[in-house]
Amino acid sequence: MRTPKSRYEWVNADTNRLLTVETKYLCSDTGAELLEDEIDYYHMYGGERVYFDKEEIRQIKTQFGDPGLKLLGFKDQSRLKPYHH
Repeated sequence: MRTPKSRYEWVNADTNRLLTVETKYLCSDTGAELLEDEIDYYHMYGGERVYFDKEEIRQIKTQFGDPGLKLLGFKDQSRLKPYHH
């Protein structure tokens, strides 16, 4: 049985009520709020910007499988040196 991933809950310091978190992207030139389709994703390659859409970014990030760390093994504590810490 897998343990569900915990999540952060932000609370107001004075009232201890739960807060909602919103992320908004603003245009640096006009200060207007940007919509999802107005945001460009790019990577510098050879001195040029190579643009990607959001779906391509998702595919690049997940092409190697699920995110995570695979533990390969342990060493005995007696084999660890002080500079390993």
